[in-house]
Amino acid sequence: MIKEFVDNLLSNRSIEVITALATTGATFFAWRTTVTNKQQSKEQIEEQHRVERPRIIPLNKDLFLSESRPSPSWISDNSDPSPHDSYRYKELSYFNFTLINTGKSFALKIDLTFELIDGIDGVEEFEESNSQNSYSLSFKQHELKQHNPSVFSFNVLHKDKNSGRIYVNDYTIDSFVQRISLIKSNESHYVQLPKYFIELSNFHLFGLIQSKPRVKLTIQYTDQYSTHHTDTYIMQVKYKQLAFSKEKEYFLDFENVDEK
Repeated sequence: MIKEFVDNLLSNRSIEVITALATTGATFFAWRTTVTNKQQSKEQIEEQHRVERPRIIPLNKDLFLSESRPSPSWISDNSDPSPHDSYRYKELSYFNFTLINTGKSFALKIDLTFELIDGIDGVEEFEESNSQNSYSLSFKQHELKQHNPSVFSFNVLHKDKNSGRIYVNDYTIDSFVQRISLIKSNESHYVQLPKYFIELSNFHLFGLIQSKPRVKLTIQYTDQYSTHHTDTYIMQVKYKQLAFSKEKEYFLDFENVDEK
């Protein structure tokens, strides 16, 4: 009888242990399933955000340059010369390029920053003269390069010897911001170039300075999920040699450095 009682007790405990283990196993499986589902759901949301995100891309643009002398401006081929929300217009040229949103959703608060990569070391003082024109570039303070400032100014003087006219232009190099409020999917917006970039690029193309101007264009914007995005490009003037000709075609080039 005692043996029967002990056997029943052990049997009941075994059932309790097995039941407890089964319950624990079921609970663990349910927890693991929940965690897996949450992870999969998170990954699906992230993938959806990645697919739907806006993508702001600057488009290369052909240049039509003067063949006779450097010009402080380039010809613009559109009728919308200024971003509606940009400021400091005096530092901006009338030449512009196109910024397009190739993504599937709109972009908000698009900030564009232009930064001369070599800074003040990329600007060379010079004086040059020929039978028709004379040019000079000088800093407002001659000792400026010693201090390597992030913001600085220089003067460009052009004298037309035929007419006797003298043109003086002042340029300030500063990584100021142009802002665009909104670019919808598959829509575009014009962006103005800084004046200094055009002037320095022309001087380089005509052999008046050795340093090739290169500008880092940083584009920052927000998507519909309040996620911030930053894309960086190197902007410079390039050319391609025409087949069976000595002529060159110049264009404004943007290279995405984030893809490297």
